[in-house]
Amino acid sequence: MVSDVVGTARFPDELSSARWQRRAEPQRVRVGDTFCSDDTSGNLRWRCCSVVTEAHPSQRFAFAVGGAEQPTATWAFDLRPEPAGTEVVYQVALGDGPSMLDRVSGGDPDRRSDAEQRRLDRFAELMARMLADLGRRVAEPGSVATVSVTATRVEAAPAPAWC
Repeated sequence: MVSDVVGTARFPDELSSARWQRRAEPQRVRVGDTFCSDDTSGNLRWRCCSVVTEAHPSQRFAFAVGGAEQPTATWAFDLRPEPAGTEVVYQVALGDGPSMLDRVSGGDPDRRSDAEQRRLDRFAELMARMLADLGRRVAEPGSVATVSVTATRVEAAPAPAWC
């Protein structure tokens, strides 16, 4: 379910809509498949396109926003069997590709660093909420869905455009 990029738009977060642009197989997600999303945060609206970088059914799903060469961010979801269900661990790393953080920071490295930390905090909040909701939806009666959320940060260099 974490690779259902179209279906995740039903969860209350920044993702307004998503659609597959290119898929090698209609019923299965593959490395190299691409999708685009429409996103909002407050008054900001933007569109991002992403490429699937890892696709191991029931184990791992990862994608790079803005392209694999110079991503704005990389996202990964690992699924780990647990006695009471499945643990979903998500990771996000901000990259050095162009992003809205460039506009928000105005090129100031300190403002960019602050904006990055706010984004990572917001990602963690939204993802925890989405994964908890997902866990409730897929949990069998009497079972417990376990959710673990982590966030990582990498250095990001200023870039001139949106993702």
